[in-house]
Amino acid sequence: MKIIDTLNKWTLESIKFKLIFPIVLVQILGTNIGKFVNFILDTGKEVIAKAGIQKEFMEGNIGLYVSSVFSTLISVLIVVFMYDRLVLRRLQSVARFTDKLGAGDLSSELHFKGNDDISKLGKSLNTGSTSIKKLVVEIDSASNSIHQSSSAMLDATRNSTASIARIQSKSHILAQDATSLLNDTQRAKLSLLKITRSNDELLHKVKASLETSSAIKTRATQMEVEAVHSLEKAIRTYEEKQQNLRNAIEAGRIVDEIYVISASIKEISSQTNILALNASIEAARAGQQGKGFQVVAERVKKLSSESAEAISHIDEMVVQVKDAFLKLGKSSQDILDYMNNEVKADYKLLIQTGQQYQRDAQVILTLSEEVHTSTELMGYAVADIEDVIVGVSESSSRAAGYTSEMKESLGEMNEAMHKVTDSMEGQAEMSVQLRESIKRFNL
Repeated sequence: MKIIDTLNKWTLESIKFKLIFPIVLVQILGTNIGKFVNFILDTGKEVIAKAGIQKEFMEGNIGLYVSSVFSTLISVLIVVFMYDRLVLRRLQSVARFTDKLGAGDLSSELHFKGNDDISKLGKSLNTGSTSIKKLVVEIDSASNSIHQSSSAMLDATRNSTASIARIQSKSHILAQDATSLLNDTQRAKLSLLKITRSNDELLHKVKASLETSSAIKTRATQMEVEAVHSLEKAIRTYEEKQQNLRNAIEAGRIVDEIYVISASIKEISSQTNILALNASIEAARAGQQGKGFQVVAERVKKLSSESAEAISHIDEMVVQVKDAFLKLGKSSQDILDYMNNEVKADYKLLIQTGQQYQRDAQVILTLSEEVHTSTELMGYAVADIEDVIVGVSESSSRAAGYTSEMKESLGEMNEAMHKVTDSMEGQAEMSVQLRESIKRFNL
């Protein structure tokens, strides 16, 4: 590769080679042209000799003369053309480019093809122009930045100088404030002690509230459990008494059967009374012989009357018993309805109340826990604040001692800031001059 690059450098990339190579070709071509002319002349001589014409004027090396004149003329034309295209025009472009470059115009470029010496020169000039352009842009940007920063720093230093002067004039006020801060921290420390005691009392009360809310929750849970058991017991009692009432009502139907039996007995007694009456009539007809039968008939009649009275009394008792059963059934049903409608509702309300007490107790317990946590955190915060106040108190004591030293340092700093201000003003003027110089360049 190095050998090929060296050959390209001395052949294709060399202006000398580009100028000499066409001349060599012309010389070679001229030699061949001379030989061709001599061949034509020799042929012509033979033709002329055959024709009997004199050929002395064709004697000599005419082909050499022709080839020499032709090669010289062509070589001169080629040299002039190649020099104009490869050297003169590009050198003129380089001259115009360098004139613009010298005048500060960096907007133009050289566009040379190839890789010969002048092309390399053009590329180098383009590279240099680009570098100068970048440098000018960077210098312009830097000068703008310097000008802006100088202006900002100048304003800042002036403001700082004024601020330092004000701080210096008020340094004694800072000492007074430090002393006042020290006194305030002492008072704040006493206040924190009171807050700590109050926080401890609050923490104790919150713990008691936690225990109370936990006990309320336990009692509410127990009340709910007992109410549920009581409700279940009342439901079982209601169902049991309802079944007993149904059985009693079913048993009360025997009274109706007794009433039917008494009606039958009453009918029998009536028939017996009629038979006794008939027997008395028959006994009266029989006379003395029917006296015994008359006595029996009277006794049967009397027994029938007594049976009728007894049956009437039994009917009254049956009516009273039936009425008592109806009233007892109605009263028992009212009691059962009261148990079903009122007692069960009361037990359910009691259960709901117990559940609500549980929820309320849980809310109170949660709030108490949050207050307990917050109280503990407040205790930690108070302890941290106390440490901070102790640190502030110590810092205030040191600040009171540092005030005089700071006042002296501020005086020295004020003097240094005046010097910096003078330096910034000079730098700002230099940046303005640099910007004016850069304006001569056309990018």
